[in-house]
Parts: sequence; C-alpha cells; structure tokens
Amino acid sequence: MKRLTPNQLAMSVSLSLLSTSLLATPDDDTLGSVSLEDLLNIEVTTASRSKESAQDAPGTLVVIPASTIRERGYRHLEDVLKDLPGFEVQSQSDAQTFNRVTIRGITANNKFVILQNGIRISSPTGEEIPINYNFPLYHVKQIEVVYGPASALYGADAFTGVINIITHQDPESATSSVAARTGSDGLRYADFHYAHAFSEDLKLFVGGHTEEGDHQNLAAIYPNSYPANDLVTFGGNTVVNGQDRVLGEYPTKSKSLFANLLYADTYKLGFNKKVFRHSTAAGDTADIVDYGQFPHWQTEIENIYSTFRVKFNDELSSDIQISYSTYEVAPTSSFTNIFTEFVHGYKYAKGSEFELGQQFYYNPSETTQIIVGYVWEQFSSLPKTADLPFPFNPDVPTASQNFLYGGTDLPIKIFRIDYDNTGAFVQWREKWTDKVSSVFGLRYDDSSTYGNTLNPRAGLVFKATEKLNVKVLYGEAFLAPSPLRTYEHFGSFVPVPDANGIYQSFFFQIPNIDLEPEEMQTLEINANYRATDNLNITLTVYQEEAENLIGQTAANPQQPGFIPGGNIAFTQFNDNIGSLEATGADLSFIYQDQVGDGTLNLWGSFSYVDGDFDQGSGIAALPFTAKNKLKLGSTYRLGSWFISPSIHNHSKTAGSEIGNLAGQTVDSYTLVNLYTGFDNVFENFSIFFRVNNLLDEEHFHAGLGGLSQLEVPQETRTYEATFRYNF
Repeated sequence: MKRLTPNQLAMSVSLSLLSTSLLATPDDDTLGSVSLEDLLNIEVTTASRSKESAQDAPGTLVVIPASTIRERGYRHLEDVLKDLPGFEVQSQSDAQTFNRVTIRGITANNKFVILQNGIRISSPTGEEIPINYNFPLYHVKQIEVVYGPASALYGADAFTGVINIITHQDPESATSSVAARTGSDGLRYADFHYAHAFSEDLKLFVGGHTEEGDHQNLAAIYPNSYPANDLVTFGGNTVVNGQDRVLGEYPTKSKSLFANLLYADTYKLGFNKKVFRHSTAAGDTADIVDYGQFPHWQTEIENIYSTFRVKFNDELSSDIQISYSTYEVAPTSSFTNIFTEFVHGYKYAKGSEFELGQQFYYNPSETTQIIVGYVWEQFSSLPKTADLPFPFNPDVPTASQNFLYGGTDLPIKIFRIDYDNTGAFVQWREKWTDKVSSVFGLRYDDSSTYGNTLNPRAGLVFKATEKLNVKVLYGEAFLAPSPLRTYEHFGSFVPVPDANGIYQSFFFQIPNIDLEPEEMQTLEINANYRATDNLNITLTVYQEEAENLIGQTAANPQQPGFIPGGNIAFTQFNDNIGSLEATGADLSFIYQDQVGDGTLNLWGSFSYVDGDFDQGSGIAALPFTAKNKLKLGSTYRLGSWFISPSIHNHSKTAGSEIGNLAGQTVDSYTLVNLYTGFDNVFENFSIFFRVNNLLDEEHFHAGLGGLSQLEVPQETRTYEATFRYNF
C-alpha cells in the first residue's frame, strides 16, 4: 500500500471531516459549552477598552474562550499563537528569546503587547522576551487577540497587535483545581488554581505553575546539523575535543504565580510573576557553542497593580490604574561560545516601570461614547551588559564589582538610565444607525528619550445584511527603542597591549542614544459572513507599511576610542535603517454541528502574506515568514470524551535578514497533532493525552544563518499526559 505524503494526509483528513460535518443534521441545542452564536457575540474589551460584542468591536480580533483552550489542549500562550491566522512561531531558534513570533510578516517578540486583565505583563521596558511555558493558561477565562497597530489606545509597542489574557473573575464559574503533567523527554509540570468568595463582593483568585523539561537531544535525530567537531577559539586553541562534546540539548525551566483580589466592580489588586529559563545555545551552530557547560538565559517579570472604578453618574465614569513592573535577566545568565573563548560570559539586565493612568468614559446617549485618558510612566533601566567574567551582584554597587574586559585592565562600561513618558488619548465612538458605527481615536506621547509621537486610528463597522458584517480599519503605531537596542554593546580586545599600553580590538558594537521609534501604518478590511446557522467565514485583507526599523549598521564616523585605553578597528551600532511593505489576507472558518450522538467543531484558516524588507543592504523577502500557511483542526465530543486533531502546513519560510544571507529559505513542512481527553472520568477528575508531531516528521524552522543555524531542527514525536482534579 502506498504511503500518503504529509500533504496528502492533511488534505484527506480535512476533506473527510468536512464531508462528515456537511452530512450531519443541524441541532443548535447540542453544540457544546460555547455555541457559534455565542462565540461571535462574545463580550470583549480589548479593541476599544470598553465592553462590547466581538461583532461590534472596531478591530480585527480573535477570541479564544476557556472551552476552546480546554478542548484543543492549549497549554500555554505559544500553543494559541501557533494556531492563529497570520501568526508564525520559529521555535528554539534564538539564544535570548528562545523562539521568534511573527505576525503578518513582521517579526519580534516585543512588537506586540501582552496584557493580563488589561494590565501589561510583557517587558515594561520593551525588551524581547521568550513566550513559552512562562505564559500558562490554567486560570484563563478567554484570550482576546487584536490584530494591527493599537498605539492610539495602548501607546508604545502595540505595533502588530495586542494580546489580552482575561482570567476568571467569578468564583462560581471558575474552578479551583490542581493538575500534573508528565511526558517524554523529562517533562514535569504542575499547576494549581484557587478561587474563593469571602462574600458577595469580596473575591480571591490565586494560582501558580512550575515546569521542567529536558527536551529531545536533537543531535541524535539530526546528526548533520550537529557535527561533533573540535571546539576551537578564534586564536586556534582547541578547548573541547569532538569525541568529548555534548550536543543538541535545550533544557527549559519555568514557573509563575498570580493573585487577584476583587471587591465588587470597584476595586482590583493583582500580582503576577513569570520566570523562564532556556539554553543560550538555541539557534547557534555547533561549531561556535559549548552545550556541555549548559549556558542559559533566565528572564523574570513581576507586576503588581491596582485599579479603581468610580461612577459619577449614569453618563460619566472613570477607571484609575497604578502599576509597578520589573524585568530582569538573572545574574547567572551566560553564553559559552566562540565570542567568550568558550568560558561563561555572564549577562545582566534590569528594567522597571511605575505607571499611573486614568480613563474617563462619557456616554451622553445610547449611541455615543467618548473616552479620554492620560498616562504617566517613569522608567529605570540597566541595559543588557557586555560579557562579564563573573555574575553581576544586584546588591553591590557596580563600580565596586571590578568588571574588566577579558584579558585587560579596562573597566567594562555598564549603563544606567532613567527616563519618562507622558501620554494622552481620546476616542470617539458613534453608532449612526442600527447598521453603521464608527470609531476615531488619537494618542499623543512625549518621551524624555525619543521625543513625541502622534498615532491615530479610525474604523467603520457596517452590518451590510443580517449575515454579513464588514469592518474598514486604519491604524498607526510606534515601537519605542528599548534600552537593549539603544545601549547594546559587546566586543573584545586582544589580551596583550601594544608598545604604547593600548589594547587593540577588531570589533565592537556600541550604543546609539539617538535611536528613534519604529513606525507602522495598516489599512485593513475585515468581512465576517454567517453562511449558515452552523458555518461562519471570516476574510481579512490588509496592507501594512513600517519604517525606521532598527537594524545594525557600521558607525560613521568610527569611534576607536569608545573605551578609554583601547583602540577599536571597526564599530557598529543599531540605527533606524529599515523599512517594510507587505500585503496579505487571512481566510478562516468555524463550523459546528451535531454528528450522531456527539458534536463536531471544525475550524481552519489559510493565510497569505508577501512583501519587501529592506534593512539597508537591499530588498529581501519578509524574514521568518512563510507566504502560505494552512491550519486545520476539529473537536469531536461524545459525552465526557473528546478528540481534537489538528494539521499545520507551512510553505517555504524565509530565514536570515542579514546582508547577503537575506532571502535564504527553509523547506515547507506539515505537522499533525492529536489531543484527546475525558472530562470527569471520575468525579471531579479528568485526564488528557497529547501527541505532538503525530507522524514523527523531521522538520526545520527558520533561523538567522551564518554563525547561527538557518535550518533550526525541531522536535519529532512527543507524548504528554495531564491529570486534573477540580475541587
């Protein structure tokens, strides 16, 4: 019997599921916990910072409710992003961020804002962070994903979108639970969630998780990607013989903690902490990194916040938010690569933000709403250091720690900066008729580092028929230059000074304090068509332009004396040298129906994006982007049992964005995943099973190329079992 190729299998499975569902008899009463009608009209807040139905919201958005999270087996935010139209995740491809997230052809883990209950929980100072097990979903009521520029409401960094994780707010619908997960390659996971009402008004929610995983030894699966060569320094010294090397291991650790205290609809107090640790060997070629010393990168983000709502009268109310957030790279974080002579080069970074904001909601009539708000932000940052010979001690003054550039008596430059931002915005929403509504918004920000920015938004929502809803949307956004990008510096010196006592260096990356914000404009049309009572189809077409993109360039003039006592032959820094234009479309559908005694939920999307990327060295394809992405899945539920297969097909993916490496691609691939489980198989006890990469396909994600891997090997088949007890 001839074996089906992955593409043929994907098509046959999806067609069989579709044909089965089309033959079924509609019965809306048996569609499960969230019907199609309820999903389309689910209440959201992220698109305009006020409550409204998803159909009326002036934005392209996807809502993922708790029932979908449970039945599709989404463990953490990365799982959700992989399934969303227009999203891509290049896993284990970057030493500092572990993965790379791309939205509509624009890549970087800091170009979208992650909120929890409307409060920012991504890096407060704009650094790129890993998005993996550090964003678990055990406590989530729904996730709202708004596509496109959103700086008119959310200010800096809402460049390609906003993701708002909404936790449970009602103990009657929230389940207190504990769970454990185990799986292949040393996976160990546990979480807990506790919800309690002290009274009708006072409610408490507390939860946390911990996770560790050894992950697959990729060198055993992809030996050609991990040649066991000797590790040799730039100077020609062999530090590890090939036969003694550890290769292809990427262990991870993660933990989180959250708490929410709610009093009526008036007051909220919250706390979040997220920690993630991964190997800094991720994405690099085997020739330049020593896996055996287990170098790692650990990020910690903490946030404490308070919100207060006051209602002046039936027409006017106000929300006040106060928050304090920190971002820290743990002092033990390090690289052991050819640039550090294969010894630990330690890194450290820390940033903090204090924010005070207020919004006034004025509703003079049932058809008019005006929101006016302001925000004041105070930042402090110690940007990522150069390679340190030993771990940084945050409790000791920097000057007394005597950090020296390797092999010299030259003090390492360590920067500390304080800066602030003041912003104000206004938004006017008007419902002109039963079929037509509009939104206009404008935000002004004034930063002490990069000056002022002005970002508008406009949208028109038109209910053309009872079945067709059309949105025309325009927005602008900016990405603030983070302290990491502004003050990034690294390099090394020859360890022996010349006759004049001057140390020589071939290369250094140096700061550029004149960086300007990246800018973005998007025009899109979103059409939602309710074809039948069981089938909904959505089409979004968009055109986007970005400019002032930050990239590395040679310093002109050179700054050989950047470090006193040293002479640098060549310097480079980050500058606003890039631009991007892209056009794309996302076509998605949801189908729900009764099949026999069970219910079927079928979903899928096809995404296309193409454009030009220029980072000062010529036009290239959109980096880390596949032109075509097909994602299909279904959930069939029969009583307490359900099964959810899914299929992903990605076309060739562009890799590196650097110089003459730009335009190289990684081959297409197709993955099949399977998730199944039993809710309440025993009283209050549920069990779930997951198989990732069911067909055991070897495949690659896109990397930088050069000294990093262009084709980044990915894990083959893995297994997981989860046990959850509700109480």
